[in-house]
Amino acid sequence: MSATTTQRSALTPTPAPLAGGQPPLRQVVVVVDGSSYMAPYWDSLYANCVYPALTYLDVRNKTDPAMRTEFALVTFCDHTPYGDRLLKVNHFTNKLVVFNSWAKAVSFQGGGYAQNAVTEGVYAALELFEWREARQVERYLLLASNSRQHDMPCRLHGSDGSELQDLVRTILQRGVLLSCFLPHSLDPLRSGIKKVFEMCRPTARDPPVPIKDLTLPALDHVAMLSGIALTVSNNGDHSFLVHPPSSTPGHPHPTPAAAAAPAAAAAAAPTANPAAPPPNRVTATPTQPQVAGMKRDREEPPKPGMPAQPPPKRPAPSPQPPVQSMPSGASPLPTQQQQGGQPGGGAPPPQAGQQQQQQQ
Repeated sequence: MSATTTQRSALTPTPAPLAGGQPPLRQVVVVVDGSSYMAPYWDSLYANCVYPALTYLDVRNKTDPAMRTEFALVTFCDHTPYGDRLLKVNHFTNKLVVFNSWAKAVSFQGGGYAQNAVTEGVYAALELFEWREARQVERYLLLASNSRQHDMPCRLHGSDGSELQDLVRTILQRGVLLSCFLPHSLDPLRSGIKKVFEMCRPTARDPPVPIKDLTLPALDHVAMLSGIALTVSNNGDHSFLVHPPSSTPGHPHPTPAAAAAPAAAAAAAPTANPAAPPPNRVTATPTQPQVAGMKRDREEPPKPGMPAQPPPKRPAPSPQPPVQSMPSGASPLPTQQQQGGQPGGGAPPPQAGQQQQQQQ
């Protein structure tokens, strides 16, 4: 899109789409500081702040279920000789997984001393937006930076020498919602961004732009949000942004805390109907002889110096006839029929050899 289109007069309130026209559109452009100053912080800042904002814009707070969300990425570094490249642009995609791969592949290198091409990155984002008045478009610009802007106008062709304050004022006049993500809360970066928001009102009579200023205490990240209703969740030594409770249709992507919440709730909730024991579990009550036998099996020999415990009482066994030993080679004892005695008669007396063996 040409620079002349970007610098047109302020847009009126976005009209409804024409009959039979295209469905409404939500465009999100993320502007990332690609200098070496952001390299140590980007993974944490993206995972805990920027990505929750993207998932919120992907599925939440849509006025029309047919609204489609598109994502684009602008990476800025600095002018030569401090940077090998000034800008890198990934144009719109409606697949968040594709944008996620772009964000994780950002290459951080070079850059000036604390000041980089922030103004040029914001101007490139303005050129990506669609400005046709015949279509309903929601526009969001997400700036993630660890650098301050140069104290000079934008050097891109067609920018008409606009400074960052001029571009931010144009953003607000055209209804673009600007949010900023900073890797730490130290000055002068945070105070400089706040000053830009305070100075850049759509008109002199308008109140300051409402910004939701959030700080993640465990990570020291800062999020200044406009039109994105996220809240801070603190989980011990970790902090991240989460979606608010949903009262509208849409299923947000789970955060680490949200993904662990159902499992924790299920573990803490009482069980209404206890599960039946497995089939191989013995649930019958053992009898008294079985209990005595199990106790006997568990007994251990007494330790030295400790009195021995008396054995448990067992039920008296039923009387049975004594079992006589039989010498090897002897014939078995005759039965009552072989003895010719009465059925109730006693057994014949043992032989002399058998008695002598028993005595031995």
